[in-house]
Amino acid sequence: MEMFLMAVSFAGISGLLAGLILGVAGKIFYVKTDERVEMIRNELPGNNCGGCGYAGCDDYASAIVEKSARPDMCTAGIGPENIENIKNILKGKNENMLAEKARYEAQTMREDQSMCKDQSMREDQSMYEDQSMREDQSMREDQSMCEDQSKREARTIPEKQVMYVKCGGNCDAAKSKYKCYGINSCEEALLLPNKGPKACKFGCLGYGSCVKVCENDAISIYKGLAVIDGDKCINCGKCRQICPTHVIHGRPFLKNFPEIVCSNTDKGKGVKEICSRGCIGCGICLKSCSTQCIILKDNLPEIDYGKCTACGLCLEKCPSKCIVDKNGLLTYNLRRANDI
Repeated sequence: MEMFLMAVSFAGISGLLAGLILGVAGKIFYVKTDERVEMIRNELPGNNCGGCGYAGCDDYASAIVEKSARPDMCTAGIGPENIENIKNILKGKNENMLAEKARYEAQTMREDQSMCKDQSMREDQSMYEDQSMREDQSMREDQSMCEDQSKREARTIPEKQVMYVKCGGNCDAAKSKYKCYGINSCEEALLLPNKGPKACKFGCLGYGSCVKVCENDAISIYKGLAVIDGDKCINCGKCRQICPTHVIHGRPFLKNFPEIVCSNTDKGKGVKEICSRGCIGCGICLKSCSTQCIILKDNLPEIDYGKCTACGLCLEKCPSKCIVDKNGLLTYNLRRANDI
């Protein structure tokens, strides 16, 4: 029994000494961190995708505080409001400081008013208050105009962007020059004669290099063509970087936006000989667009998503069906309009 009590006492004293040593060491070796890093980290999406060029959001926040990175380098959905908040944090103008400053100014004004005892000081104070009210009114009007403009821009262009494959040449539509087996990547396919078996040199090769680099399982291969799930895509850009034919592009994350699925810049006849879904550059989509959000560049249409209202007329009029609506919303609305 005596040995047991000695062992328990020894263990307790050892634990107490270890705790004291750790506490003292923590105080001695404490490293003070910049609180702005945590505040900026809270403004970032937290995906740790590496699209900004840094290992994660923590490293990116530290780089912003150290002024070795810009606040707008994040590609995973950070909005203008977050960027503005980060700039204010770097300037030391966060919301708590602004509120404290406002309370201090209000308290100072009340004290000045209580000290005014004669008519002259009251008149000066009245003039000062009138001027302050006019300035406040002007500031509120300017702020209201800025907020209205920001809301209009937010309604026009969604903040989040996703990737999509600008090619519709699957096994049913695109022709092949020959058959090959044992190819494991798009880079290997480019080393084959004529840069691969696909007749169109502008299209998706379909050997899944983009699938291997996607960390969110947002990409799959269907009928020899890469397909990106917009709900899973975080816009990290790794698939676009690795694509050897550069057919992966970005677009706003609205499910009913139309997509142009052709990257062939050749003229009409040559395009139709190798792919039934290829754009012939006829320009019918430009003429049918009511908002003039489509332009023709290098024989291919380009959509300005800031002007696009997703009416679906370009999709309906396109003779090659290379403007698509993968979610079926535009097609459904057009059918309803025709029935009415």
